[in-house]
Amino acid sequence: MKKGIIYIFLLIIISCDPYDEYEDHNHDYKYGLYVYDVESTQKTKIEIDSMSAIQNYDISQNGKTIVYTTYEKTMLYNMETDEDIQILDWVTYDFSISPSGNNVAIATHYEGRLQIYLFSLSDLTWTTVMSDSLEKWNVRFASDTTIYFISGMSDIYKLNLSNNSITPILLGNPGSIYYYWISSTETLLYRRHKTYYSEDVFLYTPTQDSAVWITSTSGLNDMDFFADNDSIIFDMLSGSERDIFTMSVNGGEKIKWTDDASDDYDPSISSSGEYIVYKSVIGRENRMLKLINKTTKEVTIFEDTDTFDGWIEKPRFIPNTSKIIYIKAIADEE
Repeated sequence: MKKGIIYIFLLIIISCDPYDEYEDHNHDYKYGLYVYDVESTQKTKIEIDSMSAIQNYDISQNGKTIVYTTYEKTMLYNMETDEDIQILDWVTYDFSISPSGNNVAIATHYEGRLQIYLFSLSDLTWTTVMSDSLEKWNVRFASDTTIYFISGMSDIYKLNLSNNSITPILLGNPGSIYYYWISSTETLLYRRHKTYYSEDVFLYTPTQDSAVWITSTSGLNDMDFFADNDSIIFDMLSGSERDIFTMSVNGGEKIKWTDDASDDYDPSISSSGEYIVYKSVIGRENRMLKLINKTTKEVTIFEDTDTFDGWIEKPRFIPNTSKIIYIKAIADEE
């Protein structure tokens, strides 16, 4: 019973950041997913069917499928057909989209255990992928046929969808693993806390027998791969502020990209490696989305809000484009 409560709590906090203010937003705001085109500097709103707060979203590697959650439901949006499909009548925080965008995996309770289910976009049906004694949460697609997941507090497994076989990847870690990242080459990164404000980051690849330490961070919040999975981008505490860094996936020097009075979160890098986008927060009230040109070092602000006018969250480059998708809420003046 206690273990089940811990798992539910972890699922709730997976997508939160220290300045998350979803609880403060109600029906006085209009919510949406927006796209900013770096080349044309044009902004457009994706016409999704949502009147309540968007909690989280993910986009497939081919940029064609978006899954988003609200307080009420979980939806799938097809970027090519503009079709908006409700796939669950409740919200889930633990989901992943296959690179092709054809399937969505979630972890949810079945017969008292957390199990993995798969939604097919082709026939709009749910199937049970695997039902066994293992608890499963924090699911991540590595390829269309491979899903990684955590069981217990620190064990990582790989599920092969072609034959429904499960392979242990990392077992018996001395500390809990709450967050991990998996690339298309099945390079795996995870963080393990040393103290309340510091953590170690470890690297695992399919050719290794065990994970290796690559760096230590302070208050690591979000991380992503880029440059053909050879490099990573992340935000962490740097002095009294939070800043954006990049480094080689094999370790080495951290390159700092922001250094001002704001706290900087949620970095994402374009597929070309030319631009970095991130959320910048000043005093919990002013939120901006900023864009860095890595060549010229020029910083552009393309969204600027405060908590009275609205808020913005989770900027992400749409793969293989110069377009950025993000959550935005605008105060309803009516």
